[in-house]
Amino acid sequence: MSNAIFFVHGGPGLNSYAEKGVLGPLFESAGVKTYFWNEPSLLRQDGDGFKEDGAYLNWVESLQKHLIQFYQERSQPIHLFAHSFAATACLSLVQKLAQKHPQLFASLTFIAPAFNLEETYKNILRLAVLDFKETNPYKADKLSVLLEEGCTFFDSAMEEGFEMAFTDELLLSHYWCDLSQLQKAVSFLTKPEAQIDLKSFFAVLRDFSNSTEGLAVRKKVAIPTLFVFGEKDPVVLESQTTEFIKNTFLNYKAMSCPNASHYVHLDNIQLFLENILPKDLPLNKSSGYSVELVSSQSSDPAEMPTS
Repeated sequence: MSNAIFFVHGGPGLNSYAEKGVLGPLFESAGVKTYFWNEPSLLRQDGDGFKEDGAYLNWVESLQKHLIQFYQERSQPIHLFAHSFAATACLSLVQKLAQKHPQLFASLTFIAPAFNLEETYKNILRLAVLDFKETNPYKADKLSVLLEEGCTFFDSAMEEGFEMAFTDELLLSHYWCDLSQLQKAVSFLTKPEAQIDLKSFFAVLRDFSNSTEGLAVRKKVAIPTLFVFGEKDPVVLESQTTEFIKNTFLNYKAMSCPNASHYVHLDNIQLFLENILPKDLPLNKSSGYSVELVSSQSSDPAEMPTS
């Protein structure tokens, strides 16, 4: 049995301060040991150093270092939680580490996993277009042209699109259903070190787009895995990831969470605590997650179990 969670935030360019602020006290009070990792950033002088050249490799090396250190300190398997971009970035690392440390992972939980990165980031740009139609028609038209002319992951057109999208003051509201939970999360992001690091965002994705590792899957993943989707998430659509999941994971379960958008774990916290956490963690009060998982070889993706 394991009561250790290692949380990897999405992004890139983000951090785990909101998760640590909202979920950390709940985990601590239940005796669940949790490490909330933060990526290398110039905004955090006490963290791992940011490197613009090879930014994605540096991102992965930092994650690997802290993950192994946490595992060695705990001497027990870890429940790995990864959100959005991190699900993609973690995948090849998980396989590599699992070969060297077979007992490292008790389970994997991928929240709003952005396995189809090109469509995920196009979805974000489409949301910005909708917002700009109300607030800045010029930007809406310009961004629409970039999308229509066929920007691909992470080319110059997509970079230009995100430079505009980051000026959309309404963009973050699409990531939550419960706006009171959004405000609670944002309250933990006021300090300079907790801000969005745009330099990291562009550098990591630019480097990732040129990486051969990216979604390199050496063999199918046998670690028990849960995929969690927000029913109202306009960023990561379950339909855009189903085929990849089916072809990549052997033992998995997928669930679509009602009244939740992209930040499922911070949007519908009660559901997260009672149904998403692995059963051997004290905060889980139901049987919503089981290691008796379905086989992707024998199930139609359209029939993947949801709740």
